[in-house]
Amino acid sequence: MIKIKNIEMLLVEDNDADVILIQESLSRLSLHPILTRIDNGEAAINYVSKKYEYADAKTPNVILLDINLPKQSGIEVLKFIRSNESLKHIPVIMLSTSGIKKDIIQSYALGANSYLIKPIDFNEFMACIKMFSDYWFNTISLPIL
Repeated sequence: MIKIKNIEMLLVEDNDADVILIQESLSRLSLHPILTRIDNGEAAINYVSKKYEYADAKTPNVILLDINLPKQSGIEVLKFIRSNESLKHIPVIMLSTSGIKKDIIQSYALGANSYLIKPIDFNEFMACIKMFSDYWFNTISLPIL
């Protein structure tokens, strides 16, 4: 059994069904990071900036960021994170149903650490989350402040 302690993961995803799939996948893999879900880009920026109702928010160790978000896109959130000295060390993994080459290239050009395309099939989705978690939680060292 994999033990993850004190990993703060920010999930920026507006689709409730995808959130449930991610939570279920992590649970089935016996992974239990401290997961905070934000459902729009504007709130994500406020969260990582610790503004307004997020003044006491913990800085995430890793961010899963959807591209297509209400209020501000995932690309705008990524630009904000990478332009902020106190945040740019945080690994950001873009998570999207979009396999559009322009989105992938733009995400990497702006400093995304990875780009995952969400599979439609549950078993494929779970395999994708397993690969993600094996790498980000078990293979590499995350910046834990």
